[in-house]
Amino acid sequence: MRTASERELVEARSRARLARRRATQASERAARFERLATDGPSDMRDLNLSIVASLRRAAEMQDASARLQDAYATQIEIFLDREGTPAPTPRFLTAVGDLIGARSTVVTLWSREHVVAVSMGTDALARAVLDIELTVGEGPAHATALERRPVVVRRSGLGARWPNFARAAAPLQLHVVASVPMERADDHLGALTVVDPPQDLLEARMGTLRSVAAALVETLSEEFSSTDEGTGRTEARSSLPLLAEDSCTALHQAAGVVAVHAQCDTAAALALIQARAFADEMSISILAARIIAGELRLGI
Repeated sequence: MRTASERELVEARSRARLARRRATQASERAARFERLATDGPSDMRDLNLSIVASLRRAAEMQDASARLQDAYATQIEIFLDREGTPAPTPRFLTAVGDLIGARSTVVTLWSREHVVAVSMGTDALARAVLDIELTVGEGPAHATALERRPVVVRRSGLGARWPNFARAAAPLQLHVVASVPMERADDHLGALTVVDPPQDLLEARMGTLRSVAAALVETLSEEFSSTDEGTGRTEARSSLPLLAEDSCTALHQAAGVVAVHAQCDTAAALALIQARAFADEMSISILAARIIAGELRLGI
């Protein structure tokens, strides 16, 4: 009987193999359409080149997805090899951060009402950046959601772009923040934000970072199943590892409490919490904890 970690390792490797097959298929199809663009009818050239570009992006996304799953699987293997000795629990977002190579990485997912639904960070710095954005209501993830395009701001421009965010984030010594949309078709799902990324991630319109963001969307949106290589039996996919790392659980609990007290919906309750945190210059996470503990009531 496999342990949960062993099952997750099998699934991660399975997802990586599937992504590689899809990357290969997309690349092969792109090559065919490239030949058609060169050798086929001239009036079809632009259409064929457009298809090539789309397939190349798909191949890059699937390749990034495979690398993410392999990085996560490697973390699990290290964890299993150290059984009986202290070792960090494998986290999918840590694998994302390792692949990107930035100082910190944050993933933010929005609801259709533009309320933060799920958020997670690779470390304490990432969680601090996230907390500041949620408290002041501005910053890289918010800008990406509003503008629907990649955003890059260097330290010298933070104050002009997001004055409240810059003021609160000053002790963190952020040099560069960059954020790219996480999208599916016409739906804006969220943002992938990095702090102090390597310079090559900022080049070519942040193509590499956008491929990673697309791979994350693929990871979140696709239903995966794994096949036991010993029995050949298909097993149910476990919960997506990324969603298990949500940092906003306490905030949503607090919103539920406020919604009851204020007799309003959850979106309005979150707005009340954010307004109070901003007015009191208090971390929204600390405020949420006080609400859950019954030390503070809003909307009464």
